[in-house]
Amino acid sequence: MTLRRILPALMLMSAAALSAQTSYEAFKGIRLEAGDNQQAISLYAPASTVPYTLVLPQQLTPGTWMLSVDGSTGITSFAAAPSLLGTAGQVPFFTGASSLRGSASFVFDSTAKRLSITATSTTSPGLRLLRDGAVTSADTVLALRSTSTGGPYRRGLSIELSGSADTSVAIDASAIGATVNYAALLSGRVGVQTRTPRTDLDVNGAVAYRQRTHTVTSVGPHHNVDFGTSNNRSYVHVTGTITAASTWTGFAGGTDGKVLCITNATAENMVIPSNATSSTAGNRVLTTDGNDFVITPGATATFVYSQADLAWRVTSVSPLSISAFSNYTTSSVTANMTLPSSTAAYIRLLPTGNVGSVYLEDGAVIGQILVVQNDAAGNGNKFTLAGTNLNVGSTSGTLSGGEAVFMIWDGDQWQVIARKGT
Repeated sequence: MTLRRILPALMLMSAAALSAQTSYEAFKGIRLEAGDNQQAISLYAPASTVPYTLVLPQQLTPGTWMLSVDGSTGITSFAAAPSLLGTAGQVPFFTGASSLRGSASFVFDSTAKRLSITATSTTSPGLRLLRDGAVTSADTVLALRSTSTGGPYRRGLSIELSGSADTSVAIDASAIGATVNYAALLSGRVGVQTRTPRTDLDVNGAVAYRQRTHTVTSVGPHHNVDFGTSNNRSYVHVTGTITAASTWTGFAGGTDGKVLCITNATAENMVIPSNATSSTAGNRVLTTDGNDFVITPGATATFVYSQADLAWRVTSVSPLSISAFSNYTTSSVTANMTLPSSTAAYIRLLPTGNVGSVYLEDGAVIGQILVVQNDAAGNGNKFTLAGTNLNVGSTSGTLSGGEAVFMIWDGDQWQVIARKGT
């Protein structure tokens, strides 16, 4: 049926609609011809059509419009056609309610299957992923996965920073807010300043432990010591003003293989009993021979936590020999004075007259060597070593000018080994 034959029917339908409000005329198809050249558009209903109704808009204003259909109501409407601007490969994004744009900074390479984002802003991230709301199961914000095979070298993530700057940070990771926070969990070897790590952690450079200063105000005993946040520092500098040796029975925060270095910056010994029951079992220190361990003033001891023993093990101490103990010389020798034999290896006294008894501190460690010498001249300037922690044997504890004794600490007493006479 041609348009010339349809128009009268449409006119009749329009007139009928004006009078009766509803009028229908059935056609199998509509042919719209473009003049005398017989070029035409034909409209037909498809086979097995499910009936529906289209209601055309009342008017059309000037502009570029799209005709849209509400599938649930059959009502059609005109909307402004979106403004499109971009080139091949650019990923479109909305810049307004009806405008799509592309950018050379946001491109998808369909051949290499690669998405490229180029950021020019210096004040905001080039790519930002935000996830909020409650999490009820394992949650991942960004997942990178490669199943490719072969090749000499593969990278899951490659980050490169170039250009001049005061500071460049390729990865800045922070995990906070949870009961336990992990900034990174890595499975595989990690190389620092090397692209070919040979161990689980291979550092081609220096390793630094940040120091924590712990001030002690009493000699203790100190039990289950936490130097701060479950001992999360591996190097502790113990300082404070105390007047006698302090006792430390255990340290908190032990975990398999953890290293703890302690420097004694006090003027007195730090005594650490082996397997002391005053601290909980998992915080105790175990020594090789079961005897007390002493960190002398100025010395540093290193402990490693043993998962097998569930205790700290002493691995090293500096200084390593008693000969590193200091010398002590004084001319102010008075009766009943106590000599600093726990921190000195060579004590020289210059008494005036017969001073009387002088006493010794207990030794720092078993096997400590001590020499006490009367450096005065003449037999009349003398003193007598005394005390329950001294065993002079068959010799005398009295030292006249020029005399000296050589002793070793056995854990209970100073044992006189040799004596130098005038």
